[in-house]
Amino acid sequence: MKFLIAVAVGLAAGYFSATYMASGHAFSGAVRLGAWISWPQSGREDASPYSRLHFLMRGQLPPSHFNRLEFEAAEDDTGNPLKAGCTYRIVSTTLPARWWALTLYPEEDVRRGRFSHVREISSRTAILARDGSATFDISHQPRPGNWLQAPPKGHFILVFRLFGSTPLAREKLLSRPPARIIRETCR
Repeated sequence: MKFLIAVAVGLAAGYFSATYMASGHAFSGAVRLGAWISWPQSGREDASPYSRLHFLMRGQLPPSHFNRLEFEAAEDDTGNPLKAGCTYRIVSTTLPARWWALTLYPEEDVRRGRFSHVREISSRTAILARDGSATFDISHQPRPGNWLQAPPKGHFILVFRLFGSTPLAREKLLSRPPARIIRETCR
């Protein structure tokens, strides 16, 4: 009986510690830039197992470190979780990539590994400023410009994917947040 309890405790501790590390904590291979987290080495042969686990837990293969750089945020710039009942303004600088997309996933969908309520805006559809920067609004009510509809309830995460960056551009991207996440109002 003691053996079974020890095995159960060991399995539970292993599961929770791996899940904790895969969410982007120290020694996981993650890079934290403000509210954003990136796993830039996840597609490499020598990648941390936790950076790979982060993607595999969602039913995704880790992105190629040559082609794609991905940033994820579950909180705003002040550290508050992204909530469906709030409006946000996302302010990005010029992104040195051939193509990019900002995607909103309801947290419930991410946990279940299904992505049916996804909202996305990309470099092909976004309205950009003359310098290549962009501003995005997240709210329930439509807004002019770059708008993503907030989910009806709960929390959500944002994922910024950049494709076709040069190694030098990747280095620059990993030195500062890709965008600021500003909470405007909450209901």
